[in-house]
Amino acid sequence: MPAAPLLSRPAVLFCVLAGALAGCAQPEVEPWRLGVRDGAKSLHSKSYEQAAVQYRQALAKAEAAGSREGRRIALDGLAMSLAMSNQLAAAESLYVEVLALQRQALEADSLSGVVVARTLGSLAEISLRLGKVDRAGGYWSAVLRLGEAGLVDLLPEDRTISYTLNGLSKVVRSRGDTARADSLAELARGLQLYVLGFENYIAGDLARAEQFYQEARGRLEGLHGPDHGHVALVHHGLGRLYDYQGRRAEAVDRYRQAAAAYEGAGAASGELAWVLEDLAGLLDEGQAGEAAQLRRRASALRRDRSSPTAAQ
Repeated sequence: MPAAPLLSRPAVLFCVLAGALAGCAQPEVEPWRLGVRDGAKSLHSKSYEQAAVQYRQALAKAEAAGSREGRRIALDGLAMSLAMSNQLAAAESLYVEVLALQRQALEADSLSGVVVARTLGSLAEISLRLGKVDRAGGYWSAVLRLGEAGLVDLLPEDRTISYTLNGLSKVVRSRGDTARADSLAELARGLQLYVLGFENYIAGDLARAEQFYQEARGRLEGLHGPDHGHVALVHHGLGRLYDYQGRRAEAVDRYRQAAAAYEGAGAASGELAWVLEDLAGLLDEGQAGEAAQLRRRASALRRDRSSPTAAQ
């Protein structure tokens, strides 16, 4: 059976202009989605009571349509609306329900672990504000376990990990362990500064990016010493910044420091491979032999990481 012919460009244009012709009409948006959009707009404008009403309406429409996704999303928005209007007990109850629905979707591989981590963080903050310190610690620890299980990538460039560590520092401090709380808070701040450096680098504000990276390096090196993955991460970020600016000698120096820090930490083979490849790219002119050697080593690290033995 021959395939149906594609619409010609004039026909597509006619569909766009006419809108409702058979075979051309846009799919109808589910009513609960419209309610969720309205609720999100109200949240953005800080009209929390109105947002709660709109999310409740969206929830009713999702339940009438039998949409699990709609129910989960509308409940999430409603919980956020209540939390923002300081109705913490009600928000907590809803977030617990949302978390159960999100975990089901995560197990079915139809939801990102980042969404679950966000809900766990919201529950942790609410628990802390309600004085439920142990419960807050449990939620933040659950975020870290998601990362350890590979269900969410807790990348340093994302704010999730620094936010979680800062929350755990509050829990530990409330238990009287000041030294560990200070250490966690300092680590969280160092990673927050790294995130700010990365975000400014992406945005093109290179001067501010360098400032934040340098502050992050100082804090993290003071906390961990020179041989640590977090310190290597910042050196690598500075190397890429200098590389982009054409500051070759400084970039080479930072790449070498990043490689030395990763090697001193004795881990992070994948990250080390990235550093070696970036360094090799700068050494192609004038130091081609070393560049080739670095690329071979990076390839070997990647092979070792992907081997069955390494995966066990």
